[in-house]
Amino acid sequence: MGLLDWVFASRNLSRALYPEKKIKIHGVPIVITKLNPLSHVQGAQALTKVYDIYSRAKDQSKDIPDGVVEKIQKHYADVFMSGVVGVEIHGVRLQLSRKPADPSEESTKLYVKHLLSDWEFAEELYAEITLFTYGKKKMKQFLSQRSA
Repeated sequence: MGLLDWVFASRNLSRALYPEKKIKIHGVPIVITKLNPLSHVQGAQALTKVYDIYSRAKDQSKDIPDGVVEKIQKHYADVFMSGVVGVEIHGVRLQLSRKPADPSEESTKLYVKHLLSDWEFAEELYAEITLFTYGKKKMKQFLSQRSA
């Protein structure tokens, strides 16, 4: 009866509405969730365009304009705040915070800028969140439509 219960069992509503995924990046266990469009409405710039309509290239210079690094860090911080449920360090699940914790008091908050200190770690975490949110593109289906 165990197999039939698994096949015909109903899902929990909270698991269907707020799917979570446990990942490990550089040995650190992290629980992520899909990005919520409502957080974008509240001001977080977490969602991005998944496609771009043709636009002309304006400037082909190789120099990085002023403020671009800060914009990227702000975008990554918004994605991490929306997509990371918790980070487990020494068996304690920490939630992300936009403000640094006061060192004099014990806190279960982790400053989001700490995740940006290692760029490779931040890139992998960002990739995992966007992949979990948008999913993989089904190129096989796209190619079969073009050949028909």
